[in-house]
Amino acid sequence: MNYLACGLCERGHEVTIACRSHAVKPHPDIKFLVLSKFAIGSAWRYWAFARALEQFLADNREQYDVVFALGRTWSQDIVRVSGGCHQTWLDTMAGPRRSAKPKFKDRVQLRLVLTGK
Repeated sequence: MNYLACGLCERGHEVTIACRSHAVKPHPDIKFLVLSKFAIGSAWRYWAFARALEQFLADNREQYDVVFALGRTWSQDIVRVSGGCHQTWLDTMAGPRRSAKPKFKDRVQLRLVLTGK
C-alpha cells in the first residue's frame, strides 16, 4: 500500500489513507484520516472501522475519485484482498480441530467480504 500511495503522490495525485492508527508517513504529501471508534475485540474493530468509513464517505464521497481498500470494508470502488479466501483458510488451517461454528471474529470477516455489511 505504501508503494502505491507514494507512487500516486509522486505523480501529483492527492492521497488520503483512512486507518485506525498510523505511524510514519511513507510520503510527506500523504494525508491520514484516522477513524478509530471504540470497539471491544478484533471482530468489532473490523466492523466499526468499516462502518465509520461508510459514514465518512456518505458525507465526503465527492472529494475522492477512487476509494481503494485492502479488504474488510464495503464502501470501496476497488478492493485488494490479500491472503486468499478466508473461508478456505479456515477450512485448511483448522482442519478436523475446527468446531462446527467458526469463531465470531471469523464470521464477521466472512460477512464483511461476502455481503458487505
